[in-house]
Amino acid sequence: MIMLKRLSVVTAVFFLLTAFISQALAGIPFDAITAINDAKQSYSDYYKDWSPYVPENAPEKDSGLHYVTDSGLSNLTDGNGYSYGFLAYGQPHGDQKDGQYRYIGYTFYGEDYTNMDFPADQNANRADFASQNWIIQPWDDSAVKESNPNLSKFNPVSLPGDGDSKYHTAILAGIMAYGATNANNGYTISSTSNPSFWDNIEQYVHILSPASQYSFGIGRMWHTDQNGDL
Repeated sequence: MIMLKRLSVVTAVFFLLTAFISQALAGIPFDAITAINDAKQSYSDYYKDWSPYVPENAPEKDSGLHYVTDSGLSNLTDGNGYSYGFLAYGQPHGDQKDGQYRYIGYTFYGEDYTNMDFPADQNANRADFASQNWIIQPWDDSAVKESNPNLSKFNPVSLPGDGDSKYHTAILAGIMAYGATNANNGYTISSTSNPSFWDNIEQYVHILSPASQYSFGIGRMWHTDQNGDL
């Protein structure tokens, strides 16, 4: 999730779930085999048994697909009290803090898969989320690509790609739910702030992984600081 500092690389969870989602105590995780098989059947162009793009030096040389359910978002449940996980390839890696790895694995394309529970490197101190200098279409931005050499535009066959309006509602719902958890880095998140930003939110979120019936999807955003640096 991080490039140089946590504030400039913010992760936004987004949902493509048809089930009702509510706030509750930690839910019961869905069965991993069920979640993986459903994803492979529903999104076979992205979710496969393993990824050929996971780095060769990945921990344990593991490139297989895993269902990660140990998450601070486990309190977001369906109407029956079940909680959703994340589908990632390979093993957790990166630096550690408070028992958490910075990444829970990799995306299919070999990008680092953000750990939502990794402690923030820096707190936003209630800064307005929508008023940050977010980079539009970061998948085409030269500075973002230079700092993230493994970044690949999300554009798989048979699935909407980066910037597609089909993700608009899902991204909005995810960011609002994300802002209601303790994982939002201290931002103030309000849908009434900077309407033009929210109206085009899909243009700011690079999709790392699509959601499935039993798993969250996840996306990443970048912004510049007051000096114009990422």
